[in-house]
Amino acid sequence: MGGGDISSSTCVVVGFPCAPSFERRAAQVPLHTAETEHRRKVALYGDVSPHRLVPFAVETFGGLGVQAKKLLEECARGRQDQLGPELVSATWSTPTFMSYWGQKIMVALQGAQAFGPHSRALEDYPQ
Repeated sequence: MGGGDISSSTCVVVGFPCAPSFERRAAQVPLHTAETEHRRKVALYGDVSPHRLVPFAVETFGGLGVQAKKLLEECARGRQDQLGPELVSATWSTPTFMSYWGQKIMVALQGAQAFGPHSRALEDYPQ
């Protein structure tokens, strides 16, 4: 790094809106869980100046936190919302950077959620 470069660090956090600590407010305020988790990460890491911390907060039902969405949009702007190497695996439903990566993030999130119960079931019923 040199000459005023600023590095960014991203910390992914997934919040469950139906958790007892969130459910009342999450039912009333859109993205409450993601924004609460975002603030928790900012408080945890504190001031990282001159660098930038972007907590990538996602809700288990697919809601992207405000800063997570801004980061995705910033990346899309950097690529003029065009696909590059991703084009080989893009489909008709993912013709742009935003649609492609938005879908990838949601599929990864759902896959991770499915893995949790699956791994617990394997512990309960060993082969």
